[in-house]
Amino acid sequence: MILIHHRQRGWYALLTLVLFVATQCAAAASAAPRVTVATARAALLAQDYGAAANAYTALSTSEPTNADYLLGLGQAQLGLSQTTAAIATLERAHALAPAYLDVLQVLASAYRRAARPADARKIYNDALTLSPAVAWARDGLTATAPADARGPPAPADGRWIFTSGFESTLTERDDTWHEQSIGLAYGWAPRAHLGLRAAHSERFNADDSLLAVEASLPLGTRVTLAASGVVSPSHHVRVQHGGLLEASLALPHGLGLSLGGGRMIYDNGPSDLLSTTLESYVGAFRLAYTATLVKPPRAGWTPAHRWAGNWYYGAENMLGVQIARGEETDATLIGATALIFDTWGAGINGRHWLNRHFALDYAAGYNGLESPRGDHLDRTTVYFGVALRP
Repeated sequence: MILIHHRQRGWYALLTLVLFVATQCAAAASAAPRVTVATARAALLAQDYGAAANAYTALSTSEPTNADYLLGLGQAQLGLSQTTAAIATLERAHALAPAYLDVLQVLASAYRRAARPADARKIYNDALTLSPAVAWARDGLTATAPADARGPPAPADGRWIFTSGFESTLTERDDTWHEQSIGLAYGWAPRAHLGLRAAHSERFNADDSLLAVEASLPLGTRVTLAASGVVSPSHHVRVQHGGLLEASLALPHGLGLSLGGGRMIYDNGPSDLLSTTLESYVGAFRLAYTATLVKPPRAGWTPAHRWAGNWYYGAENMLGVQIARGEETDATLIGATALIFDTWGAGINGRHWLNRHFALDYAAGYNGLESPRGDHLDRTTVYFGVALRP
């Protein structure tokens, strides 16, 4: 009897111990998510991204449809420079909560880090659709705005772009101008690129060659400095040489301001130029106004105005419209003599990428010029080109 009694007490003690351990484990398991959330947030704020990623991974595994957990995991992965994984995580969070602005903001940043500005712009536009007062989305649209198609396509970071084009201009004097050009550009960072272009033109039965270089460099997060230069060794009807310098400032609410100036040297002297551009990005559209002051050789300053609108569609495509009115300097006579013309005109231009490696550039426009001494010239221009990149 005593032996049986001791055995019963032993089984009872063992059972009590097992129940105690199970109760403690259950309590710990029920409390784990709350503690892990606090730990994950603390690790993320402390920039301990490894610990934060582990914690948010556990949380998102237990609750796969929790957008907050996926957002935290995506932020931690960005901190660990796991950009591809972060984009996949944040895209899952966006699919679960399409109107979650915090997810949109971090996802747009991830796209920009992955050199996917078109995807980032789509997210910024989605955010503005949800809340037009979101300043970070308007600032993002300004920062990721594609380059104007008047110049060569702006290369993506670490990308080469080769361009080639043909321009034909018909004048009222039954004299057709032709120009063939090739260009090469390389971008090594956002808003930082170097471009070279060579062109051969035929005007008034005179052949001219031209070499041009342009570069841009960011000065901080909002300021970009751009410079360009041109030289014509033959300069029969071309400028001898010259250069332009422009500083652009990205302002809040999708606005931008640019100030520029330069000098072109013709056979009859220098021509100076000052310009100011105010632009606004609204969704997928850009509106811009440019005021220009031109001082031709041995003459005073004269004004000119230009209005432009651009529509950005698809991944990297653009369609633009321009209207110009005012005074401009042009060399239209043999001897590269610069004259001041009263000008008016309108045109379109654009770029359409058929795939990631091949794009079509195009432009068409009309321009009428009349000088104070009665020289009159109407020009109708058509341009076609291609852009290639690895």
